[in-house]
Amino acid sequence: MDTNAPVPDAKKLADDARSAYRSAKSAHVHATIDDGTGMQTIDIHGTMDGTNQELSVKDPVGGDATLRTVDDKYYIKGNQDFWENAVKSNSTTAALLADKWVLAPEKSTTRSSVSKLTIRAVLDEMLGDGALSDSELAEMKTSRASDNGTALFVATDEGNSGDVNTFKVLADGSNNVAEVSGKSDDGSDGTAKFDGWDTQKHVDVPKGYVTFPGPTSGPGGGTGPGRDT
Repeated sequence: MDTNAPVPDAKKLADDARSAYRSAKSAHVHATIDDGTGMQTIDIHGTMDGTNQELSVKDPVGGDATLRTVDDKYYIKGNQDFWENAVKSNSTTAALLADKWVLAPEKSTTRSSVSKLTIRAVLDEMLGDGALSDSELAEMKTSRASDNGTALFVATDEGNSGDVNTFKVLADGSNNVAEVSGKSDDGSDGTAKFDGWDTQKHVDVPKGYVTFPGPTSGPGGGTGPGRDT
């Protein structure tokens, strides 16, 4: 990289980053969000469109869960707090489901919400055309930076007037997004870090999953264990 070359302006950085992530096949994102009630973390790795991915959420209020999407099916492994809060399960059902892989029903609300939470959707919400306007980009200042030896271009809104305060792009010619930070519409602070572009392994169906509503089996009812793949 030519360190003497001028740093692109924020609009150029954003346009190039958008083109890069829209053409990418897979990636990994780790995001932290502070909404005043505690620190929530979201971790996703897999395909950009979410058709094959693993999503993990840690929420001090709503509980913790890991969700895998494989072949248009959704598998959930959550703690008891997750099942009680997110799916409104009673305590008995939540205890049965806790810490076991569960195949989500076709029409579950969790299935519907997870299908919308993809790496590409996260980036569209943060850096898409509707997230950062040309006028907002015009107010941002750009500079060079280095993170553990990785060269970056950084765009910063020094006045903090927009939802995105800072975004960082790899300065290696790939234009891949490295980090985005700022405030969401609800006032929460968040930072999302991206890596592993186009290097993610296939996410497999979890072994020993059960079907909703729990790991019960035997004559007269119950859902029974699922396949052990």
